[in-house]
This record gives sequence, C-alpha cells and structure tokens, in this order.
Amino acid sequence: MPKFSGGGHSTVFFWDVEDCPVPDGLTAEAVWRNMRMALANNGEYLGRCEITGFGDYSLATKHAGIGMMCSPLGDRRTRQSKILVEFLCRAIRSPSQTKFVLILGDISGHSGIKMPDLRRLFEFELAAHLMRCLNFTVFLAQPQNASQQLLKAVPTKWLWSSLSAARNAELALNAKLLNGSSLK
Repeated sequence: MPKFSGGGHSTVFFWDVEDCPVPDGLTAEAVWRNMRMALANNGEYLGRCEITGFGDYSLATKHAGIGMMCSPLGDRRTRQSKILVEFLCRAIRSPSQTKFVLILGDISGHSGIKMPDLRRLFEFELAAHLMRCLNFTVFLAQPQNASQQLLKAVPTKWLWSSLSAARNAELALNAKLLNGSSLK
C-alpha cells in the first residue's frame, strides 16, 4: 500500500472507489495526494498514510499504486462488508493514535423504493463508536448525494468532492450542523 512518511502516528484510508470515484480531470494518485493535503491543511494529519481501495478488479488498473480489495462491479453490499471487516481488523493491529478515514457512498441501505437496510448503517455506526471509545479517530467522507443519515459516531465528516480536491468546503446538509458534528 502507498505510504506517506511523517510523524509516529498513522492515518489509514478505506476508499470505496465505485461509490466515490476519481473526479473528472484527476488521477487516482492526484486524489490520494489531495486527501493527505486536505487532512494536513486542517491539522488532522499525522504520520504515515496508507490507503486501500475497494471495487471491481477492472478499476485496479485505473488506481495504479493503490492497493485494491476487489469485489464484483456494482456489488455495494460486498464492498461495504469488506470495508467494515478491514476497518475492524486494522484497528486490532493498530495503536490507539491511528486515524481512520472511511470514504463511502450511501450506507443508509436505501435502494429505490425498498425499505432501507438499517443494519448496514448500524454496523458502521457501532464500529465507529467502538473505535472512538478505544481512542481512535474516525473521519467519514461521502458524496453529495448520500443519505442524510450520516454516522452520529463520526464527529468529522467531509464531502467527497472537497476531500478529493483538497478543499476545506463544509458538508452542509440543509445549511445546518448535524448533531453538533464538526463539518469540513
């Protein structure tokens, strides 16, 4: 996995490359650099950075230099399950000062007119809460069109378009702060 050297702590990124694709005009490497810069510009970045992308194997060649965990194209549930498992497994192996950045699409479970799968939202919510209790820092980045049911256990949320371009734009939903969260 690509690494960015710095202080003694580390920041680990888990990136759903299908639901949060590389923006037009950028390469995966530029987005990776921009994500590190965005965190550094906000005083949130410390130490070594590692990233793992999650998506279809065909996307791996577009993300040269970024480790990929492959799943069938369009299989959001499998990607999200892999991200959740890798997130928890990585936390077990990491010191408590580690920062985790979850870059996810809509995790509310909404899909058309079907009832939402609230279990998926609960799984991420519980995992993020557990990590905070263990003194880990967890950030969330989502696209503009993601459900407004963001994780309450994640105090800092980013718009994917801002994080990928290293901008400090606010994630404003209905022009107000949610649950006292810090919005970037």
